[in-house]
Amino acid sequence: NTTISQNNIYSSTLPRTTSTTLQGVDMHSTSVGGTVIERNKIYNLHTTGTTPTIRAIYLYNGSSSLVNTVRNNFIALENDTTHVATVYGIYDGSGTTDLWDLYYNSIYIGGAPVSGTQNSYCYYRSFASPTNLKNNIFFNARAIAGATGKHYAIYSTVTTALTSNYNDLYSSGSGANSLVGYWSAADRATLADWKTASS
Repeated sequence: NTTISQNNIYSSTLPRTTSTTLQGVDMHSTSVGGTVIERNKIYNLHTTGTTPTIRAIYLYNGSSSLVNTVRNNFIALENDTTHVATVYGIYDGSGTTDLWDLYYNSIYIGGAPVSGTQNSYCYYRSFASPTNLKNNIFFNARAIAGATGKHYAIYSTVTTALTSNYNDLYSSGSGANSLVGYWSAADRATLADWKTASS
């Protein structure tokens, strides 16, 4: 029953000369069921490492008996806009029995990397953890300026155990590299494509 609330996590520069990972909030324990992550402001995370990974909120473990909740967080990741990085607003890599409610989060990703193949994701999900995903705003405006990465509002490698509704999904970056979502092993360029595939 841990609560992580009303924190400002910002302008965090991790000095590195090699690849590294920087995270704002890291939920990484099976012993904290019933955790609430709410009303945090996470923005302008930055590392000087080469091709780093940046995650505002990382959900790795949870609980199969108590629901964990991520709600009313504000995330904006666009600091050092040309930097080559893989960027995640919320990364859900929790186990298949972990219970999650994600409500009313606002996520913005910006920038225009000038090289590299790194992707960006407002919400990324890699396991079929039972999840309610509702009333969130996912806006990916990351563009390409010489880079070839893809930029998604929502991305799920699995197609089960997700209840998703009333979310605002928008991607406005650069042509074919700007995508609303990924579902059932394929890119979904528009909201209509996403709704058809995920229904």
